[in-house]
Amino acid sequence: MMAEQKVRKWAFWLPMVAIASQFYFIKELLVAFAFFAIGFAALTLVVLSLYLLQKGWELAAVRIFDSERWMTRWGARAVIGRSGEIEPGQSRRRS
Repeated sequence: MMAEQKVRKWAFWLPMVAIASQFYFIKELLVAFAFFAIGFAALTLVVLSLYLLQKGWELAAVRIFDSERWMTRWGARAVIGRSGEIEPGQSRRRS
């Protein structure tokens, strides 16, 4: 009778321990997945930031080194706009 109770006790606790360990294993997998997702998002943010900084630097460098043409183009429009632009049908000579 005593041996039968021990067998029942073990027969109850052994599956409970196995089920609990499976829940723990699944919980560990979910935590590992969460860490992976956070790390991947952080890496994506760093790469995207570096890409945008590089594109901004590229645009600034083009404007600095090509500033003469850029300023001439915009400056000419500003000067023509202030001095009075000639309409397409008008002649340049004043009568």
